Amino acid sequence: MNISQNLLIEGWRGINHSYAMINQYQIRELLKNNKFKIYFKDIPFPTPEWNKKNNSSGLEDFEEKISKLTQPSNKLKIDILYRISFPYRMYGGNANKIFVFGTSEYQNIDNMIYKGKELNEKYINKSIKVITPSNWSKVGFIKEGFKENDVIVIPCGVDLKIFKPINKEKKSKIRKKLNIDNDHFVFLNVSAMTWNKGVDKLIAAFSEIKKKYSFVKLILKDQSNLYGITAKNIISDLKKRFPKELTDEVLSNIIVISRNLTLKELSELYGSCDAYVSPYRAEGFNMPPLEAAACGIPTILTSGGSTDDYYHPSFVLKIEGKKGLTAGNNYIKPNLENLVSNMSALIEKRNSSLKKDEAISFIEKNFTWKIIGKKLSDLFINDSI
Repeated sequence: MNISQNLLIEGWRGINHSYAMINQYQIRELLKNNKFKIYFKDIPFPTPEWNKKNNSSGLEDFEEKISKLTQPSNKLKIDILYRISFPYRMYGGNANKIFVFGTSEYQNIDNMIYKGKELNEKYINKSIKVITPSNWSKVGFIKEGFKENDVIVIPCGVDLKIFKPINKEKKSKIRKKLNIDNDHFVFLNVSAMTWNKGVDKLIAAFSEIKKKYSFVKLILKDQSNLYGITAKNIISDLKKRFPKELTDEVLSNIIVISRNLTLKELSELYGSCDAYVSPYRAEGFNMPPLEAAACGIPTILTSGGSTDDYYHPSFVLKIEGKKGLTAGNNYIKPNLENLVSNMSALIEKRNSSLKKDEAISFIEKNFTWKIIGKKLSDLFINDSI
């Protein structure tokens, strides 16, 4: 006879912040498992602007199921407590097992741990295990003092029913809406536009590429509704600093998208482009390149960071990088010359190892949310994966 365990999730839901998205994808898989009776406690968002109206997750059908998850009564015995929000709530709890999700983009979690009144309460369990999505990120928690065996790497995944290739007709239709011709070569980046994302490096590389290839374009999809940083802000700042490099010709071929997209629209945006580029300096996992690859386009990614965990030659060209350190934060300096070289190689189709079908097969075997959900369930039940 199967006996379900009471699982309480404390965290974020209902919006398109990466933690909330990861949480919702994970819950979808956990709800399929009869080993759990799931409850949910909402942790407040840091700002009123973070709301479903302005920042919908795009999982509308599934959000209804998540919204029905309620808090347990105080008398209910909780077997497993899972926290996924920011800052990281590392204090004890009234549960047999406690897990906390977190990322350490810079391999440093100073000032990232919650310090509220809950720290002083009495709990039946003060033992915490950390779930983090990459081996790069794991380093930061070990540096903080967590034992290596208490920091478990469970990657993020891709929903292959949402993120999938589109046909030529659909691709042409989407490009037409963006004033892009079919013979243009289009690079894409989807990110918060913060320094660690390396968008300044991408724009610098694009300005070099544009000198040689007149038919290239760059799309920047920002997350300004969440973070208040627009791609236009970044471009404007770089224009002031490098007026000779960022000519009107370069700038007129950079397309900025700031409005929120549904997941279907995001998938189609990936599929309508020719390559995804992420010359990041520091990431906890970096989901968009994996989603882009599932949509059938190759990626160019910084070497040595979190994306090494899902590197596969069928869809990744690596940007050479050197490790850097600033104010206790580790990061990678992506090589601009190598970035430009990789972008040129894609334009000229000089990469025989890139194979769309092989890439999608690799993701299907290793990085679907079904697989990730199984890893999470095994950890919750057995304390091992």
